[in-house]
Amino acid sequence: MNLVSLTSGLVESCLDTAADKDSASIISGTIVAVYVEMRIGCLSDPSVHITTVGTPSTIILDVATEVDGWYFPRTAVNLNTTGAIIANVYSQGVPVYGRVNVGISDANYGDYVNVWLLVD
Repeated sequence: MNLVSLTSGLVESCLDTAADKDSASIISGTIVAVYVEMRIGCLSDPSVHITTVGTPSTIILDVATEVDGWYFPRTAVNLNTTGAIIANVYSQGVPVYGRVNVGISDANYGDYVNVWLLVD
């Protein structure tokens, strides 16, 4: 397993409430856990968005929080005959091959987020 460190970039304007940044290199494997470290000032109620870069984009984590913590992303399981999602059935982790984008929104000037991806 590898631990990959990423940051969202800094909210650089009082008129802007969001920032995001792509990983510098390709990440290959299954993301089984994400640690989120919020670097925010007072009166912030931000959302953290972690996705793959490109089309189609895969959502790895999308959470509104002010608190540091571990998250364990899952993917829905589909039927192999119709492609329909099976209700309440999930696989552990999110498979990725490519660059990953970390973003923060609904934030204030100077806010950013650090994340660590545990990749198997």
